Amino acid sequence: MSYTDDQAMATEMIAEAGTTMTLTRETAGVYVPATGGFTTTSTTYTVKGVKLNYKSKDIDGTLVKAGDMKVLMAAGVVEPQTTDLLTIGGVVWAIIFTQALEPAETPILYTLQVRK
Repeated sequence: MSYTDDQAMATEMIAEAGTTMTLTRETAGVYVPATGGFTTTSTTYTVKGVKLNYKSKDIDGTLVKAGDMKVLMAAGVVEPQTTDLLTIGGVVWAIIFTQALEPAETPILYTLQVRK
């Protein structure tokens, strides 16, 4: 079995146990002298993920705060970044931390820490 097969299996399991989420990425565009700012473009991606609670022993109040959630997101659509937002059930979460499980540079899934 290859890592591509593992990716397909992880995606299938997350699709069965998880929910549809929307990842939003804003990209700075051109500079607008009149406003002194940049235009932005939002791109949305439909992703599948499983939302989990952190164990109380993992909540230290600094790196992991009360209310933070862990999300296991299927790989293959987009690689999440800490500048992205994740909408789950109408609630918008900031991505605080992201870690890829990617043996041999094949992403299997992403573990995200998200915060309201």
